[in-house]
Amino acid sequence: MISFTDHNTHIEITDLDITNVSVAELSELQKLLYKHLIVVIRDQDTDPRYFARLNAFMGPLANVNQWATTRHGNFVDEIPKSAPDFETWPDPDTYPIQRVSGMKKNGQPTGIFGTGILDWHCNLNGPERADGLGLQALEGVKGTVTSWMNSGTALKDASDEFKNQLSEAYAEYKYDPETWAKGTNKQQLDFMMRNSFDYKMWLLQQNRSGTKGIYFHKNNKCKVISKHDNLQKDIEDYLFQDKYQYHHHWQEGDVVLSDQILTLHKRQTNDSDKLSKRVLNRITFRLSNTDGYVESNNTFKQG
Repeated sequence: MISFTDHNTHIEITDLDITNVSVAELSELQKLLYKHLIVVIRDQDTDPRYFARLNAFMGPLANVNQWATTRHGNFVDEIPKSAPDFETWPDPDTYPIQRVSGMKKNGQPTGIFGTGILDWHCNLNGPERADGLGLQALEGVKGTVTSWMNSGTALKDASDEFKNQLSEAYAEYKYDPETWAKGTNKQQLDFMMRNSFDYKMWLLQQNRSGTKGIYFHKNNKCKVISKHDNLQKDIEDYLFQDKYQYHHHWQEGDVVLSDQILTLHKRQTNDSDKLSKRVLNRITFRLSNTDGYVESNNTFKQG
């Protein structure tokens, strides 16, 4: 059994070593992620092969086509089409990965979101996107913070009247990284905007294990459709109370896994000097959203 401490907004695993983890433990960890939505595992080995294995067990990997560098920021000869075998790959320093970093080599960015702000957002920018996120701190992270908002915890506390208002409403969105990732370099922004589209989702959502929460990507040009005129403001005021937020103060080796249907996250650090040194490894995966799961739960016509 995996031991953990429940902090209401997240859980912290107290006895897991990702270099020596069993299939049974990985299966239990996946169940904990489904239930608690945000899982913190501190002080882990930063070998990207172990990080990749951990995420791959949570669900099918989604962002492999963006694994363009090694953990030290060297560019790979060829971006993989599927995840290289983390069990047999001989050298951790040549294993490809995606980085969140402002660090450059030979004038070229070695990671994404290396400049500007990174406001509240999630990877589920539409009903077909990957709904799981893994981040691991690699270097230069001391004094930097990423915050998460846990809508599952918030929904548990909500009044019946508020829940009824949510149950009757949905929101219209337009993918808008220019708002939530303001200041991102043009090359990355142009790449991201290839996926620009409009979509709709019910406010009340649940993941594949039945954990319920609220999908409210407020920075994707959100417009709540409801007979209650003030519902959009009421949702924002309610969800973003500090008691529903977890502020992670990074240390090297830390891993944070999150459900991206029912949580949002933001970077609290925008200082360009700190971002040029800070490196997180990043993997996205399909936790619940396999076989059109999210799309099937949002039955109005998308578009």
